[in-house]
Amino acid sequence: MRGMYRLYALRGSCSLASHILLEELGLPFELKLLDPEKEEDRELLFSKNPMGLVPVLEFPDGTLLTQNLAILLHLSSRAKERKLFPEPGTIEHARAMEWMALLATNVHTAFTPFFRPGRYHPEEGEVQRLRDKAVEQVERVFSVMEERAPESGFFLGEDFSLVDLYHFVFFRWLRVVGVDEAHFPKLRRLAQAVREREATQRALARENIRR
Repeated sequence: MRGMYRLYALRGSCSLASHILLEELGLPFELKLLDPEKEEDRELLFSKNPMGLVPVLEFPDGTLLTQNLAILLHLSSRAKERKLFPEPGTIEHARAMEWMALLATNVHTAFTPFFRPGRYHPEEGEVQRLRDKAVEQVERVFSVMEERAPESGFFLGEDFSLVDLYHFVFFRWLRVVGVDEAHFPKLRRLAQAVREREATQRALARENIRR
């Protein structure tokens, strides 16, 4: 895998998952952190992804790939020796995809009304109600994951995988929305194991994330 990748990202957003994986794999890449308050950055993002969402991974040849799930699975498939995801066709692969789909859909969208209440066109005084409901949904989905999470090792067994990496990104948002991490001890243990990895520390430092 030669040449320089470019990752378009927002600080501390879900794009942190793709950022951490690039660090994990030791790939040469440029991190382009965008500021959504700047018109030129918004225009740049929409030119790369008509949905206006991060992450966007630009390949050395100019190919563009969007969506964390696609980026994570593609990059990990190019580094099979790392064994970051089970082989297709196995029940282990299906179980891993079950976790990834849960994180990409139920977990991610649970936070949306809190971070972007304007999407729901709230009436005057309704923003806080939307955010309170979002927190309730976040707590519910994390409670489901806590019940299913392993007591030891990583999500898929003894080895670190994409599931652990992706989960970490959303788990750290709990503090942002005011949910006590102590309510989810198994998930907190799993997230802390990812936080302590050198690749994660590099990604957090590059995005100037201190918590």
